[in-house]
Amino acid sequence: INAEYMEIDSKQENTFLANLTRHGTNLHKAGFWIGLDDIELEGTYVWALDKTALTAGAGGVALWGQGQPDNTNNENCVWLNGNDAGNWYDGHCSNAKNYMCEKA
Repeated sequence: INAEYMEIDSKQENTFLANLTRHGTNLHKAGFWIGLDDIELEGTYVWALDKTALTAGAGGVALWGQGQPDNTNNENCVWLNGNDAGNWYDGHCSNAKNYMCEKA
């Protein structure tokens, strides 16, 4: 299939995905990679699907968890936490997590 990691276009879409991924107290099962990272330039988050930069204003979506992104030990990839209202966290790209994709 022709798919890429999920690009979240609205708060409503994020809420929908958070509700799908909520999993009681099991953070591993509630954490899903989305298609956002700052691998190329630290602090500049870019969507994998259309290569556009994340913007928080003008209708853009940026739903970071408290204190996020914090880049602890060079975290570059972003995951959605279904147990935390769908807030986003930066994490190490090599961490084992489920992932969300959408057709390209």
